[in-house]
Amino acid sequence: MKNLSFGLLQCRNPGDSMLEHEVACFQEALEIARSQILPLNIVDAQPHTGLLDEVDVILVGGAGDYSVLDRSEFLPPFFQLFIEICERGIPTFASCFGFQAMCLALGGEIIKDLENTEVGTFQLCLTEAGIGDDIFGILPETFCAQLGHKDRAAVLPADAINLATFDIQASPGVGTVVDLANVTPGVVGNVPVTESITTGFTLNPSGMSGGSEGGADPTVGEFNLGVGVDADTTVTNIIATLADATFDSGVTGTAETIDGFPGISLVKDVPG
Repeated sequence: MKNLSFGLLQCRNPGDSMLEHEVACFQEALEIARSQILPLNIVDAQPHTGLLDEVDVILVGGAGDYSVLDRSEFLPPFFQLFIEICERGIPTFASCFGFQAMCLALGGEIIKDLENTEVGTFQLCLTEAGIGDDIFGILPETFCAQLGHKDRAAVLPADAINLATFDIQASPGVGTVVDLANVTPGVVGNVPVTESITTGFTLNPSGMSGGSEGGADPTVGEFNLGVGVDADTTVTNIIATLADATFDSGVTGTAETIDGFPGISLVKDVPG
């Protein structure tokens, strides 16, 4: 790291205190000298391929005042530079605005999604690809990350690999096993639960304190596992979560009654 040079592409208004703060954050995280970072602010200096000849690695930061969906005149050259970066195979880390710019430049789709605006600390889960990734695989399978965005990627570029996802996973598992995990407790009474269920087995575990609804909101990926006064809600939440296209669970849940209790039959959409 001590012998590498880093080009930092920024998108900040001139005079913004975040310009230097962002440099300092990358410097601290990478444990390198300030002299190893060559910043270029695309707002007041047009990005150019000459920068790529001077550095070993490209970093791209955030942009508090701008969106990749703006019609700012500096954005098209910025997107074109991303294409050149990828064609040259230059190692690149693009965060926040930078990720969205890379996604859009390489053929993905970014949308404004005010209803799902996120600001703060959120739990994310590594995908199987993330767990096996040389860089991100060192993270725990569930980790906290700082998010702040109103735009999001609706479609990734071709050949892009998704390394992390929301804090709920319902995956086909191996053979006839379905892995269903909830790592975000509800506001009241709900506890983290991980279950492995054989296809066709009725899900009816006691995973909730006092049988309360637990404050679960299936629209953000929360669900309750348990029996008690809210067993019908439990069934509804789990089925709705599995069916939500956001999670691409590959599993279909069907309400059943067994021994007088509400339950769920889980079946893989594609057996295997």
